[in-house]
Amino acid sequence: MKGGLEGIIDAIVGILSMMFLMVMPYYGVKLTVVAHERSPIPILPRYLWCLCIPLPGFIMIGYSIRDLVVALGEIRNSVFRQEQGETQTDVRQKNSCDRGKGAER
Repeated sequence: MKGGLEGIIDAIVGILSMMFLMVMPYYGVKLTVVAHERSPIPILPRYLWCLCIPLPGFIMIGYSIRDLVVALGEIRNSVFRQEQGETQTDVRQKNSCDRGKGAER
């Protein structure tokens, strides 16, 4: 489980990467819409080749949203633990005790 500072850094990195990942598909779609000629060798429309830019961008945006939600959850859990008075050491000890109980069964 990550602490609050690591969660904040993950959230900042997630926001910065999403800013780039929103630009990449935008211009990829613009390029795809403009590409009408056919490629010389496989004789396929050029827009099929240009789809390789925006589609992975949309997939990466989905993963970045997931990572941002996880990072914000870690920040929220860290703040909740601080309000309850638990420290990282308390949480680690509790988790190690829980793992030991599972092995005894």
